[in-house]
Amino acid sequence: MVEKTLLNQRTAAASIAYKFSDVIEFDSPFFADARAELENKAELAEVNLFGQQTKLFSCEQTENTLGVLFGAMKAGAVASGFLKDTGALNVNKLVGKFAANDLPAVFYVAAEDAAVCGYEFAPEVAVAYAANVQEAIDFSVLAHLTIGKSYKPFVVCLNSKKEAGKREAVELPDNKEINKLFDVVAFCGTRARGLKRGISCDIEVPVLLDAQTPEIVSYYLNEINEKFGRSYKPAEYVGADDAENVFVSFGAQTSVIEEAVLKLSAAGEKVGLIKIKLLAPFCAESFRNLLPKTAKQTLLVGQSAGSCPKNAFFRTLKAAAPELVWVDDAYALGTNTCTTDYVCKAYAAFAGKAEPCDNKYWNGCLDSENYANDVRKLLELGENRWVVANSLSENNVDFGLGMLAAWEQRRDWILNEVLFLADNTVIPSVSARGYEYLDVKDDTEKCDGALLALLDDHVRDDTHCSTCTNIRSSIEFLHKKYFWIYAGDSRDCPLDWKAIDRALASGENVNLFAVQDRTIYKKAAEHTGNLDAFFACNQAKGVCAKTITLDMDKEKVESLLHQAELYEGPSIVVLFA
Repeated sequence: MVEKTLLNQRTAAASIAYKFSDVIEFDSPFFADARAELENKAELAEVNLFGQQTKLFSCEQTENTLGVLFGAMKAGAVASGFLKDTGALNVNKLVGKFAANDLPAVFYVAAEDAAVCGYEFAPEVAVAYAANVQEAIDFSVLAHLTIGKSYKPFVVCLNSKKEAGKREAVELPDNKEINKLFDVVAFCGTRARGLKRGISCDIEVPVLLDAQTPEIVSYYLNEINEKFGRSYKPAEYVGADDAENVFVSFGAQTSVIEEAVLKLSAAGEKVGLIKIKLLAPFCAESFRNLLPKTAKQTLLVGQSAGSCPKNAFFRTLKAAAPELVWVDDAYALGTNTCTTDYVCKAYAAFAGKAEPCDNKYWNGCLDSENYANDVRKLLELGENRWVVANSLSENNVDFGLGMLAAWEQRRDWILNEVLFLADNTVIPSVSARGYEYLDVKDDTEKCDGALLALLDDHVRDDTHCSTCTNIRSSIEFLHKKYFWIYAGDSRDCPLDWKAIDRALASGENVNLFAVQDRTIYKKAAEHTGNLDAFFACNQAKGVCAKTITLDMDKEKVESLLHQAELYEGPSIVVLFA
């Protein structure tokens, strides 16, 4: 029996996301309590299902682009994003971008019920709406399990109203419980696309070959019902068998509407309610089967006459049952305080009416050919550097910060594989070479030689050892590289000091490289009074800030860059051009 835990929708969803994710990004102060919950888990050294601690990031609420998330997933991480709906168009664009790039993130979107009807995603994107805290937990598990096979985003909608912060005693499954459902092979396949690693396990799991998102969601929903003792269905009907007027609802107000419908139907009213849990994938046939044959008109809760034609979900429902009269919700049940008496009044009006959306970034370390020429000066200073330069689709600093987080997770994992091999092999020479490599793993001069020795003979040839296979497939992460993020200049990739400040404040061991035009800077300095381009960075606690110039000796430049690289914490180097 799983112990009861006091959580609200946001903290419940975040707790599950922590278990399944390498990286989580929050875009809004709305999720401050969820982030605090996860920071507490990190302080307690709680690990995720991969045996590592999940990395947490925040972005500016005004940007709402989840650039860290995008960069992390491009680098092969499993990631989740939390955002508050500031407009359906923005959510559509954001989720669509991830779907188009085959990045199966789980998005937790806090939105009003009515706003969710405006989401228009690719057909493969699944959408669930949690009406309470327990559903927030179970649908989060469903979402993370689904993306392990669908390779497409899954959107879990949470209530954005104040009452969503109410804590409830719920069953929060631990890692052991989740492992009853967790398809290690398939899910780590998602991670392995970026991690380039194999996996060994003794768990026999079903392989859903060529399964599409609807079949995958259905399969895991049934598994959750069986393993957790639930009874979820994509949609359910309650009310009179001969109902002529049918409410359609999802979200927090559904339980109140259900209570009112049962009260009305018991009194002889011909009314019913279809409760929708999964908005996508939507099965028109199942929806039609739930409708009583006597149904004449329907009402999608929370949708006015003006909003209905614009909203994708309304159009989907209407297409599924075009013969019915679709009435607008004059009482706006989804946005006002919803009580049973209020629903009864709304029903009276309703019944009387006649009308009613790969890892290619590591190749050469650049994701675009349109990067500033000045970055070449950094690239020419050795092969032991990875540089993320000028992402065209994201704020490059956030994007690079996400890639760094994923890179560190990947390297930590494969280093543990080397340690496992050294500790458990029966071949003394292999064990000795493993320990020798681990002793110099962070020394760029000695690391490569020790790695070549480790890969010699047995490790290179043994195809039966899964650990050896993992090591061979992740060689690029066993080489010691210094990670740099191009923070921009005044031309190809403009400087964004807010993003730079966020990166430096993250506490990550990140190296930023920026170009400052002297003329432009001089004008800016007249307004700010700053004497140095990196003034703000230099004032930040725990930041290593350096400046270089075009006429500076190459060896001096290399020395300053290396000082930043060896610094255990955030660093920035500004090139005066």
